[in-house]
Amino acid sequence: MLLYCFTSARTGEVHESTARRASAREKTAKESDEDLEARVMAACYKVYKEDVPLFFFNIFTFFLPLASADYAFRDYSSAHKILDAAEAYNIDPLENNILEVIHFEDSIRDVPLFRPLSELQVTKSTGRSRGADVFRKEFASLGHRSGYTRNVTIRSCRRWALMQVDKNYSKTARMKFASYVSRDTHSKHYAHPLSEVEGLANYLGIESRNDHIQNRRGMGMHHNP
Repeated sequence: MLLYCFTSARTGEVHESTARRASAREKTAKESDEDLEARVMAACYKVYKEDVPLFFFNIFTFFLPLASADYAFRDYSSAHKILDAAEAYNIDPLENNILEVIHFEDSIRDVPLFRPLSELQVTKSTGRSRGADVFRKEFASLGHRSGYTRNVTIRSCRRWALMQVDKNYSKTARMKFASYVSRDTHSKHYAHPLSEVEGLANYLGIESRNDHIQNRRGMGMHHNP
């Protein structure tokens, strides 16, 4: 859920899905449709590059214990050991100041991050990722248990994230973030029908209020606690 909220990821880039197969073919033109399986596009440990600061992933609080439970670290037995090692340096981290490179086990690189319930133990992994359709149903079920009367979807998370990007960044930045091909994709499929321009403030030339607009934009999902 955090991946979908805090990044531009689509379901086929995180879970096993055929939804992104067409774009994947463009990047790997040598592979035929038969060879290009849905599971090869799911998020695996190999997507993490060791020259990228590991603590960049702190926004995803699940990542360190998740990787630790999978025995992904070559030189550390747990997430606590990594945190203790970082604390032992006893210095304030500086930008681009690498204190230590934390390596992954070579055997873990092709293991999916999110696996079927029967393969949660890394030793039982067959290389399959949890299916996007399964996660979609689990996500909707979670929404119902939380009191939402309609299905909460991954598209809802992505849509809100892209609306925030549209408000704070240029159109070019938004297209790169969302991996858009067409400049019209956002306005046709993601932009909220309720404008964020406050007519009163615009006419009088005063500071705009947008709390009520943001609140109204979020009222599409009815909640009954």
